Amino acid sequence: AMFSLIGFFILSAAYRAFRIRSIEASILMATALVVLLMFVPIALMLTSGLDPNSFQGNFRIDSVGMWLLSTINVPAIRAIDLGLGLGLLAMSLRIMLGLEKGVAAD
Repeated sequence: AMFSLIGFFILSAAYRAFRIRSIEASILMATALVVLLMFVPIALMLTSGLDPNSFQGNFRIDSVGMWLLSTINVPAIRAIDLGLGLGLLAMSLRIMLGLEKGVAAD
């Protein structure tokens, strides 16, 4: 029950935030809906009739959701990792060179 309430809250908040006024917003909303449905057993039963070994098996909710998470999501995660690494490198260089005074220097 708690998971369904959280899912409904996330979906309604996303609808209010996006208002689906453009094609990009509708693609983002559809992607979020597929990823949310991937973790719900009742939604998995909707496409469980498709044979996983056939071409139609590629369109099961769990297959599409895993493809989205493993293919589309990976460049974003790598970009975040790169930004974190560069920030860590810059901050450690500032600390080693003595340019960062910190809070105790006041």
